[in-house]
Amino acid sequence: MKVKTFGRILTVLSLALLSACSTQLEKEAGEWLSIAVQAQQPDTKTTLAEGVSSTSFSFQNNDKMGFFAEGLLNNIVLTCTSGAGGTFSGRILITGEQTVVHPSVDYYAYYPYSQSAGNNPASLTGTLPATQSAPFDGRADFLVATPLEDRLYDPDAFPALSFEFNKHLFAVVKLSVTNTNAAYEGEELLSIGLKSTGAPLAGKFTFSAVDGSVAFSDDPNFLNDQVQVEYATPPTLGNGTTHSVYAVVNAAAYASGELSLVVNTTNYIFTVPGTKALTLDASKMTAFSTANVGSASKRKRVRTIVLWGDSITGNSLLLAVRNQLGPNWNVVRSGVAGDLAQQVAGRQGGLPLYTGASAFTLPASSGEYVYIDGIYWYYNGAYGQVSHEWTYKSGYTPELNPLIINGIECEISWDTSLGQRRLRRYTDGEAIEIPARTPVSTYGSRAYANADAIAVYIGTNGRPADAIIMDIQDKMKAHLTDPEALMFVWGFHQSTTDMPQYWTSAYVSAFTEHYGNYFIDQRTLGGGVNAVPLMLEMGQITDPSQVTDDDQVYIDRGDWPISWFRKPGDVHPNDQYGAKVMAILLRRRMAQLGLL
Repeated sequence: MKVKTFGRILTVLSLALLSACSTQLEKEAGEWLSIAVQAQQPDTKTTLAEGVSSTSFSFQNNDKMGFFAEGLLNNIVLTCTSGAGGTFSGRILITGEQTVVHPSVDYYAYYPYSQSAGNNPASLTGTLPATQSAPFDGRADFLVATPLEDRLYDPDAFPALSFEFNKHLFAVVKLSVTNTNAAYEGEELLSIGLKSTGAPLAGKFTFSAVDGSVAFSDDPNFLNDQVQVEYATPPTLGNGTTHSVYAVVNAAAYASGELSLVVNTTNYIFTVPGTKALTLDASKMTAFSTANVGSASKRKRVRTIVLWGDSITGNSLLLAVRNQLGPNWNVVRSGVAGDLAQQVAGRQGGLPLYTGASAFTLPASSGEYVYIDGIYWYYNGAYGQVSHEWTYKSGYTPELNPLIINGIECEISWDTSLGQRRLRRYTDGEAIEIPARTPVSTYGSRAYANADAIAVYIGTNGRPADAIIMDIQDKMKAHLTDPEALMFVWGFHQSTTDMPQYWTSAYVSAFTEHYGNYFIDQRTLGGGVNAVPLMLEMGQITDPSQVTDDDQVYIDRGDWPISWFRKPGDVHPNDQYGAKVMAILLRRRMAQLGLL
């Protein structure tokens, strides 16, 4: 990748394309044309902001650029083989018109090369990464060369070409951090970044190698409001020591307060709001005000997210989400197969729980049981069992025990010999009469009320009306004690034959309007045109041509590939791909909101 040096940063490339058979009068189809690209030392950047030292970027071994001879050579990859001022090289297997002399051809080039950028130099695609490497990540500094117009194309005697890479698509921002608080000395500095509440900072974009224009995607699902520059070897915060990195971000105008500096250390995440408006120009390097984390607001680095739901939020999803979110998130699973929305909310604390319609006496001894008819949720004038009979029989009663009834910790379980639910206290005490419909609290409702976030998947079982699902989810959110805690809602994603009927435009519109960016529209984000990129990301396929006919049928109708389910006709995502897709979509949304 390009690295930061001191000097000038208008990059000039001299291209000499050399034929292996220079004496041959005319190339034939199927022959290789070898290309050698000479890169001169970088030249100056025209404008620098706020007194920042002159900074330049030089190429390194294995850097790659894309090269076009319009209508003839499309997005050819050239690789740097000898560092700054050295050689870029590649080979072309020529066919058809590439074997013929053309008197007037336009040539284009861009950096860094991407196989998926496309073959039209006037409309290419790229992604400005939200995670970059410290101190400067040259792979994020997209460059476009001034086109070379009306030049000869001759495969036997290719002309010498000299490109000037004088168009930076994005702005470079210098981010500096210091510390004056002894309590934070010794904290490892993991990353320094920017967060925006205005224009996006990174994400998917289109650009032209013809005129250097660039435009970010209109789809917020492919944009990021935060960029983090991460240290491979984290330095430690001292007292008064300043650390600086360079972030490549969207060149846009940001109003006062729209940009904040975000600093990640071993145990904390610090946020320092900007105090002035900034216009980030692709032709300039701008210095963001040095941030003192010693007096900044902070929050704990390791946070908790609880996955509440039915069988969809099972163990495979737990493992997938842990893998996607990494060590800074403690992921807890609380999914029970077959659970209704009311049962999930009852275990979580969003809906109230009560004992049954009959009073009973709780024995004094912790070794003595009383048989009861169950623990019930209450919603809209109706009662229902909080857990299925099979969960008691199997001993799987997640987030229930210990229950608290009338201030006493109790355990509910199943008597296999009598086939009944039973209750006992954990410690000896006095026998006590428990009235009918006495309030009950579960372990989950107490232990995870202070969670930093919850991710909810409910509504498949029993399929209540959309308004009821949203109301119950809102009650779950209201149970969280931290007013800044977040709730993510996974929408129905199933693409098997028994589920598409529920994925209506009215459903999507209602949930999107109600939850905004916290609603994860899984069928849309994971299915259709978005399915193949996810298959590639997971390593399920290495080329789009490997998509099976069975998967393509579902993709063509806008659904998830059938290979992401346990079997045809099953609503459950499989462990290998389906659960991973759910986790990826959650991770993308959390990253978009600046939570990672």
